[in-house]
Amino acid sequence: MPDTRAVQTFEFAGAPGHVNLDEVTFEDLPGGRTRILTRSVHQSVEARDAMVGSGMADGMSEGYDRLDELLASDVVA
Repeated sequence: MPDTRAVQTFEFAGAPGHVNLDEVTFEDLPGGRTRILTRSVHQSVEARDAMVGSGMADGMSEGYDRLDELLASDVVA
């Protein structure tokens, strides 16, 4: 069975000093699709708010949009 889960610590440059624990899980779906589930655990509510206020969510959305484009291209075959 291939790896389906990754765990890492993460400190975003836009919110220095706030380290969180990130988990990503890949779930097989019908039709050769994959669901990506992510979860971040922050040290405190303040750390969570700093991460949200830093624009991190926009950056993650942009990254997933770029991944979608790459997977839809002929580069990944």
